[in-house]
Amino acid sequence: MEGLEMRAEDLMLGDYVQFFNENLEKTQYEKVTSIKIDDGTRYIQTAESDVYYREEIYKPIPLTPAILAKNGMETKDGDEFVLFDNSKIDTTDEYFIIRYFVNTQRVWLCKGTGVCENEIRKNCQYVHELQHALKLCEIDKQIVL
Repeated sequence: MEGLEMRAEDLMLGDYVQFFNENLEKTQYEKVTSIKIDDGTRYIQTAESDVYYREEIYKPIPLTPAILAKNGMETKDGDEFVLFDNSKIDTTDEYFIIRYFVNTQRVWLCKGTGVCENEIRKNCQYVHELQHALKLCEIDKQIVL
C-alpha cells in the first residue's frame, strides 16, 4: 500500500477505502460513513468502526482486472473490460454500459433508453473513482470487492 495517495476530500460517503490492520496483519476494505475536519486535520470514519481515524491510514483501492471481473465485467481482447446490464439495448428499456480500458485506465459509462442519455469518460485508477463515475451517470451498481 506504500505510495498510494488519497485525501479525504477525494472521497464521498459510501466509497470503499483500504487500510492495513496491524492487529490482524492484513489489509481490510471498508466503506466511508463520515468525514470531518478538526483543527485542519481530516478524519475518516467507516462502517466497521465508531472511531474517526486520520486520513493518512486509509489508502485507495487500485482498480484491478480481478475486481472488474468480480463485478460482472468481461474481458475483451485483454485490454478492455465490458459490462452490459441489458442485452436488449435497441429496445426502450433502460440500460447501461460500462467499458474500462486497462492500458489507459479510463472508464466510459453510458446510460439511457434507446440512446445514450448520460455519458461519462474519465480516468479511473481506483475503486472510489469508479464509484463516483457510476453515481454521476446515475448507474445504481454496487461494487463488489
